[in-house]
Amino acid sequence: MYFLTGWPRRLLCPLRSEEEPFYIQPSSQRFYFAVLSETQLSIWFSRPSVLIVSYIESAKVAAQFGFYQKAEWKPDDSMIAVATAKGYILLFDVLGGGDDKYLYEPVYPKGSPRVKVTPGYKEEQCAPALSLEMKKPVDLEAPITR
Repeated sequence: MYFLTGWPRRLLCPLRSEEEPFYIQPSSQRFYFAVLSETQLSIWFSRPSVLIVSYIESAKVAAQFGFYQKAEWKPDDSMIAVATAKGYILLFDVLGGGDDKYLYEPVYPKGSPRVKVTPGYKEEQCAPALSLEMKKPVDLEAPITR
């Protein structure tokens, strides 16, 4: 049995284009989720919902490979596979930010009981700085079905 623990929330998705997001895929560990539109892949941190990085496909490449359709995470969250309309799979490496440890770090007032009582609480609320790097596309020569 499931119980609601809060109200539904609306995700304000700041896409640079006029495209509407149509596919959301959480990572296996539920730290991140990927949001797809026709030519854009965005990675979000789950709690709080913060946009980490977006990859926007050029019009030339989108015409060659087709629009994005589905996404799937590698079990260790280090890579994302995106299936396209023309039968390609685009592999994206999810890389750590290097020197920039966190993209978002909450600031709590001094003496906050949450930070003192729960060890590691502040680190759990920090969104890491990540980047996306596209690896070579894979042509399946057959459509992907479920």
